[in-house]
Amino acid sequence: MKNISLKQNLIKYPLFIFPIWICSLSIFFSSCDPCDEVQCYNGGFCDEGVCNCPAGYSGANCEIYDPCFNTLCLNGGNCINGLCDCPPGFAGINCEIRLQPKSMIINKLVVNSYPKTQQNGQGWDALYPGSFGAAPEMYAIVQRNSKDIGISYFVQNASYTQPINLTFSNVVEFYPLNGRCDVDLYDRDVDDDQTYPDLIGGYYFFPNDYSNTTPSIIQLYNPAAWHGIKIDLYVTWIY
Repeated sequence: MKNISLKQNLIKYPLFIFPIWICSLSIFFSSCDPCDEVQCYNGGFCDEGVCNCPAGYSGANCEIYDPCFNTLCLNGGNCINGLCDCPPGFAGINCEIRLQPKSMIINKLVVNSYPKTQQNGQGWDALYPGSFGAAPEMYAIVQRNSKDIGISYFVQNASYTQPINLTFSNVVEFYPLNGRCDVDLYDRDVDDDQTYPDLIGGYYFFPNDYSNTTPSIIQLYNPAAWHGIKIDLYVTWIY
């Protein structure tokens, strides 16, 4: 019988004709299966040399587990290491429990509109030549059940066209929530070193009415009021 060398076979028969035979020659060629040396853990399986991992797992070999997989955090909560980190006002395993606030802090007032004149048509500073200008020197007083709990800094020549920010030097906390909250705007008139505050107008509301929704901004406006004042009250709820 005539011996046929490997070299003669490779010349006589093209490689593509013998793919199975070629793959078996592991001494000359690497394995033809890309998944032979790939190990996938935790139920993963290899596809074209890459691990296809089940839900909740990742990594080159499906070795990384996501502790937040299947953890549902409600109401804006975030999962951290498998546990829900709940925003203020919520509790529970899934942040599903709404807490009731104990108090409300008023951070600032933003006045978006107010009357250019008094109800009788007279300018705010017409009677006080020592004042800073025709526009009012505006400030706010916040009361709980007719007792002052906050007096804002005043703003000279309050703008009629731009929002007016009124802030406080103290922490204005409405506690407890049951009770009436009055928010009134004043014009600080000065004549001969005497202060003559004129009431511009205002509103009252009951914070307890907002304890279930806990908005960060409470809008005060009544279209039926003669003054047309619009106030945004920026608040923080304390639990």
